[in-house]
Amino acid sequence: MTRTPSRWRFARNNWRVALVRFLVGGVLVVLVLALLPSIDADVQAPIASILTLALVYALLDSFVRPLLNILLMPFVVESYGLALVAVDVLLFALLIRVSRPFLERLGDPLVVDSLWAVLIGGVLLGLLKLGAEAVLGLTPPIAHDLPSRSTKGRT
Repeated sequence: MTRTPSRWRFARNNWRVALVRFLVGGVLVVLVLALLPSIDADVQAPIASILTLALVYALLDSFVRPLLNILLMPFVVESYGLALVAVDVLLFALLIRVSRPFLERLGDPLVVDSLWAVLIGGVLLGLLKLGAEAVLGLTPPIAHDLPSRSTKGRT
């Protein structure tokens, strides 16, 4: 018996999932920057700045996060996953560092007052992203559904 694949099955290369992750990442970055008073983002061209931050965060999340997860795997195992918070903080710090020249060209300087703002922002971004991916169903399943047995001929 052949099983027809479901249209709604999660796929990592699904463009709709990538688009939703991009939009969620952009919204969450802007939300974290708005919530933290010690990060000063003078936004004069809000759409361009938001798209720049979302694009930089999506690229970092797609390429740098897996690399950091692999490099920090022994620490993740030793700390029962607590080292993943360090990955979120590093991504947020890289986001601020990498997006600064692009935002300055747009006339929107991004000024961070202290290291505590980066730490709190990274933790907050990681928690919000975890919650948003869980609510929106963007997390891939751990195990695929097993095919159901045929009940033909059974009473």
